[in-house]
Amino acid sequence: MIASLGAVAALAMNAAFTDFSCSDIIGVVFDDENRNGIHDRGERGLPGIAIATVHGVWVVTDRLGRFVLPCAVVPGRFGSSYILKVDTRTLPQGYELTTRNPAWLRASQGRVHQVRFGAARTAPAVGRLLDPSARR
Repeated sequence: MIASLGAVAALAMNAAFTDFSCSDIIGVVFDDENRNGIHDRGERGLPGIAIATVHGVWVVTDRLGRFVLPCAVVPGRFGSSYILKVDTRTLPQGYELTTRNPAWLRASQGRVHQVRFGAARTAPAVGRLLDPSARR
């Protein structure tokens, strides 16, 4: 295998700044248009959503709905549990979560873990239930 000098230097530099004793957490808060709880193709991210950890660390999603917690967990020998929760007060008006909140994951040393939170507009109420003239 032949690698360029630049690629070897970049790999050496990345390895020098990598801590394999901890775990990174990456994630996204997305607009779950079809309300199925799965991040489907074409479902955009939601910016400005606050997410908290049980350790008191807060992150806010970027313009694409993404967030990262670098070296968030330093798991023990057999891993560690980690919990993240969306602050629902920061969701756009009229939105509710379509996925579990809080999210729980089992972190292992040297791994990157992914969390996805879905949110969608609240379902419209049935007109008959709100229309007083419909009662008979």
